[in-house]
Order: sequence, then structure tokens, then C-alpha cells
Amino acid sequence: NETSHGRRWAKLLVGIGVSFLVATLCAHCVLYILYRRRHRDGWTKAGNFQ
Repeated sequence: NETSHGRRWAKLLVGIGVSFLVATLCAHCVLYILYRRRHRDGWTKAGNFQ
């Protein structure tokens, strides 16, 4: 019974870790896209000013 309980906890921890990794990856991707978009807008605005 202890082994099954430990296995359940391990599965839960692995699931939490995987979801955390996916969440961080998504956040990084979103931040990167937003940063790129803002940077591109800044470049186009600079070009328009010229």
C-alpha cells in the first residue's frame, strides 16, 4: 500500500512539474512575442520619424 501511495505522490509531483514547465514556456513565448512586437513597432515609429 505504501508503494502505491508513493507512486501516486510521484505521479502528482511529475504532473505538477510538467504543468509548471509548460506554463513557464508559454509565458516566455508570450513575453518574447510581445517584446518582439513592441520592438518592431518602435523601429517602424523611428523610421516614420525619419
